[in-house]
Amino acid sequence: MIVQHPSLWIPPGLAANCSQGMDNDFRIIQVGNALFNVRPHPHPLPSITVAGQRDPFTKPGSIVRLSNPPPSPKHFEAFLLGVYKERNPKTLQMIGLPDIMLVAEMSFHYGNISGAFWAMQGVRTAVFTIENRPLRFASAEIFVRLLKLAFICDDDALSHSVQSQWLSRLFRRELSPIPAIEMGSRESGRLQHLLSHAYYVHMVSLEPILSAGQRIEPHSPLTRAQNVHVWCGYHSLSVYASKIRARAPSFRRGKGCTSHGDCTKVWKASWIIAMNRASSVPDIDILQGMKDAAVDLGKDPLIGLAMYDECRTNALRSIGRGRDMISKHLHHHFDL
Repeated sequence: MIVQHPSLWIPPGLAANCSQGMDNDFRIIQVGNALFNVRPHPHPLPSITVAGQRDPFTKPGSIVRLSNPPPSPKHFEAFLLGVYKERNPKTLQMIGLPDIMLVAEMSFHYGNISGAFWAMQGVRTAVFTIENRPLRFASAEIFVRLLKLAFICDDDALSHSVQSQWLSRLFRRELSPIPAIEMGSRESGRLQHLLSHAYYVHMVSLEPILSAGQRIEPHSPLTRAQNVHVWCGYHSLSVYASKIRARAPSFRRGKGCTSHGDCTKVWKASWIIAMNRASSVPDIDILQGMKDAAVDLGKDPLIGLAMYDECRTNALRSIGRGRDMISKHLHHHFDL
């Protein structure tokens, strides 16, 4: 059954004119069970070939069928939106992130570069927005598609923002790390940071199995090589985390401190107590362990009384620097 979609789709910017009979020069294109009205001039489909028809756009009223049709009428409508894009900036603001992504994807696919870059303005606006971020509740599929668009445009800023927001969702345990591992494994050169941290989140979730020495392969969705990376990370970080817990991060002496030796002793003792205090996170999760320790030590009244104020501030800041260093070199632990 053929569905008119809707009442023969007409470009948004031309709908008013058509309703007034000012411009009725359209041709009908069929995609799946939907019909679309498109203007033949200028030819809106430079990269789309027509099945078994010779220049069908010269025949008004004839139905054009494409030899390389898009997956669905929705995909074709997204492509046409890029072709007949309106110049009003509000148009982009009214289109949700998944829909404007589809416009960009279909425009790139069929070579409509002008439409693609128009759609990418909306993509970037949605990703970089501060309030009501759409990626706060997006699926892993959206993150994967966004990174592919960032690669097509060679947009490092977009890629960095997407990866950062994806990792935030992974560390909050809101999304499975598996899609990130799969995506990162395909693009390890460009996604090493995402890949190593996705492995880290996955490793932490497997801690009960790994610490018991059990095999993870039988029920793992990862490949054998990927599981090897998980094991490498676990064994390397187990040793490293033990050293971190036993050795407080060094800090710069505060200006005016006359008893830095005492500040150092208090800091070292307090660090060991904080890092070995009963915690809800496994020992292997050194990043979260250090974050929790920073919070506990920041509230510790003994440190506030026994350490020179600037020494205390520098010592607490050293925890953040230590976490950043671990994060920066995390790929080494997973042998990436």
